[in-house]
Amino acid sequence: METKEMCRNVKIAIGVVLLFVGSLSAGSWVGPAAGDGLWDTTSNWSSGVPGPGEDIYIEASWNQGKQPLIQSGIYGLGGTLRMGSTNDTISSLTINGGSLTLSSHFILGQGANSVVAISMNGGSLTANSLWSGNMQGWGMAAQGTLYMTAGVVNLIGEGLYVSRSSGASGLGVQLDGGILNAASVFFGAGGMDITAGKLVLPSAYEARIKDYIDKSWLTGYGSKDNIVITTLDNTIEVTAIPEPITLSLFGIGAFALIHRKRA
Repeated sequence: METKEMCRNVKIAIGVVLLFVGSLSAGSWVGPAAGDGLWDTTSNWSSGVPGPGEDIYIEASWNQGKQPLIQSGIYGLGGTLRMGSTNDTISSLTINGGSLTLSSHFILGQGANSVVAISMNGGSLTANSLWSGNMQGWGMAAQGTLYMTAGVVNLIGEGLYVSRSSGASGLGVQLDGGILNAASVFFGAGGMDITAGKLVLPSAYEARIKDYIDKSWLTGYGSKDNIVITTLDNTIEVTAIPEPITLSLFGIGAFALIHRKRA
């Protein structure tokens, strides 16, 4: 067991090193205040709109120009996307439609004290892996969070890493809708909360997910008692149900509404 854990830690360490190795050229978001904020607008980037395999950096703070937006009809491409990779930066990315396809990793909250948010409200996001709020300054605090209400996220290689650095805190994923497909999953204390939508994983990760639930690293409506695991042929689906008291209040509210309409 210790040997397996050691091998897994070595793989993660190698992965961290590879994250810092650029693939091709790099493009940085500049997003001038007078611009439209759209991903596919050339003037919003330092070297034009990123293409396949290009490293991408999004560092601009909320008060320093516009943050990038992907909407219907926009199909973003890239290699590794880093947000908040320098210290003390605040940045965001909104996906309301269209798609973003990365051939490598998506890294959130890498620099010390950086704060990063992805708002996923539609469309699709595909990457080898997503590292949220977990990674950096070698122990320095950073926070990156995926806020998801709709759409599909596909993490097809190394999967989902959530708050694994000792300095990281706060939720790495808030799943309020949509489907998050991950080839694998590694959680730390930062964790994930689910209210709607579902997390889909290979069935081999069921025991690990149950361990994360026991540790309250994976919660539903803020409580580990609200998580439901559905086992299918080769996958598991992780969802949440409200607490009984919440359902009761909802029922009372619905009854009152019906009664008022009849009156």
